[in-house]
Amino acid sequence: MAVTLCTCAVAALICQSGSTRLEAVNVQGLQKKYEHLDAWLFNGQPPRGGAAVSAEVPQAPQENMHDGNICADDEEYFEDLCYLKCSLATKGTHPIRTSAFTCCKSEPCSFDNTEINMSPCDGFDVSGNVHGQHSACPHGEGTCLEDEELLLGMCYKKCSILTHGRFNHRVAATTCCSETGLACFNPMNLKTDFVGFAVGGGKGDGSQATPSVPHLPMKAGGVPDRWTMQALRPCVRWRQR
Repeated sequence: MAVTLCTCAVAALICQSGSTRLEAVNVQGLQKKYEHLDAWLFNGQPPRGGAAVSAEVPQAPQENMHDGNICADDEEYFEDLCYLKCSLATKGTHPIRTSAFTCCKSEPCSFDNTEINMSPCDGFDVSGNVHGQHSACPHGEGTCLEDEELLLGMCYKKCSILTHGRFNHRVAATTCCSETGLACFNPMNLKTDFVGFAVGGGKGDGSQATPSVPHLPMKAGGVPDRWTMQALRPCVRWRQR
């Protein structure tokens, strides 16, 4: 069982590595963010789009599906990732995103009219409010189902649902925590289930349209990334036995 789970986890990581800067915590991604920060500050481009194209499947989030954005309604698409809109992060004062860590007041953008927060997966370098979840790392295009939460670029069924409200915060693919922050280092606050927690929102709903395994955010049409699903296929077969 342990070998199979490890294989599934490695496969999921491999499929993520093929997407450009999918993980904000990825070392290479962080390096690329810092390399040309000065260029982003002075030559940043305005965000594209306004609201997300949602997955057209059961449990799909209620998003505006007609304005061309490929992220959630409260997110903007910038350099292959979905971030919380700068207009929301700065309460309207600096609405133009120029990098993962910077938001600009108006063009032309410069140091004088730019807000900077260099914290990875914090401040401006976060995704939107993914179905009640705050301060998750930015993710690839698409969104999770309504009963899912985002962790390291992958969508999982919410811990609050799986644990009936007792361990609401996901800290790993197979672990949920009853607290937040450093309190999750206390084993008493953790609950781990190697089989029951590493699942997608469609687990147990009987629908072919909703993934029963963890997956990348879904795009319009409700089709998860095919490489992710191929990599996780051994997990699906194992769970069906």
